[in-house]
Amino acid sequence: MRALVTACLAVGVLGSLASAQPTRSDAQQTRMLRLGKVTGKLTKTDPQDSSRHYQVYAGHLNAGETYRIDLESKEFDAFLRLEDEEKRKLAEDDDGGGGFNARLEFTPNRTGNYRILVASFGPGETGTYILTVEKVGKGETITGVLSEGDPTDRVRVGHRCKVHQVSLAAGETYQIDLKSQAFDAYLRLEDKSGRGLAENDDGGGGTNARLLFTPASSDTYRLIATTFQVGETGAYTLTISRMLRPTGRQPSPAAAPAAQSKKDRK
Repeated sequence: MRALVTACLAVGVLGSLASAQPTRSDAQQTRMLRLGKVTGKLTKTDPQDSSRHYQVYAGHLNAGETYRIDLESKEFDAFLRLEDEEKRKLAEDDDGGGGFNARLEFTPNRTGNYRILVASFGPGETGTYILTVEKVGKGETITGVLSEGDPTDRVRVGHRCKVHQVSLAAGETYQIDLKSQAFDAYLRLEDKSGRGLAENDDGGGGTNARLLFTPASSDTYRLIATTFQVGETGAYTLTISRMLRPTGRQPSPAAAPAAQSKKDRK
């Protein structure tokens, strides 16, 4: 299956779920949408559209706040669809979460009720999944350009790189995105001594890189913006956003594992 360049490009996979002839009415099975992580399972008895089983989560989203929605599964190729309360499609994604996982980012222009549809990309696929909905805080964006005059990465030998030093707070979870239209982005994270902590290729969807990281200590960290292919250069943006936790949820002071790219899984 192809890798998508950006989220929301897998148009038409589910069609109009409102007009589908499901096994059971999705209205009878609608689950409550809330911030945090929930586990579920797609089964053969769930509603269908074009032989694709799906489940519905519905809840309240606030205007002007950015939400990140992740659907992960080891048992099927994940697909996400976002609708308003009238079942009008707003966005959808296949592989934006890296590998065969789906991811959407959405900022409502009005406060109201919305529907998230959890589904498989392939007909008849079922299995367990994890759905995570988080608020994303306003991020710091750094722009840069990789050129032939830049040094090469000491870890990825031959790859041009730029190093950005950032201050991160202990216990806070950060989403770090490296995006470029000029090259296949690769992102590495180190502590201030140069010890590698995490790295990612296509976790941001398409050829963009993304890391989730929760520092164990407040300190200065090094973000290395580099490339997947040797010899690539061009402009990029690096964005560091703090994830907003629901009240009462405790952080885990550890680095989240890097999303696995389709290059690695094939």
